[in-house]
Amino acid sequence: MTERRQRIVNDILAERERQVVVEHYDDYHDGTRYDHGHGELAQAAACYAMPPTARKQPAWPSTWLKRHDKRKQHDRRRQLVIAAALLIAELERLARVDAA
Repeated sequence: MTERRQRIVNDILAERERQVVVEHYDDYHDGTRYDHGHGELAQAAACYAMPPTARKQPAWPSTWLKRHDKRKQHDRRRQLVIAAALLIAELERLARVDAA
């Protein structure tokens, strides 16, 4: 793996860890307290991954956008790192469901 690619992977894993430790978006939050079994984590990831101009489309839930998009302004790279970390969170949730 190239050094650049390794840095990107490390940034994504660090963001996922920040989500768990700082934001408390852990297994309990993502799977038990707020049953995100309807694709919410993947949808949030997709929203962060889309260019900001595309997020104004009516297909995106306005309540989610009001809570997250306007409150936290990030540069494009940071948005993509967050999106990737949210996809990891969704994969972790699916792994827990499969193990149950």
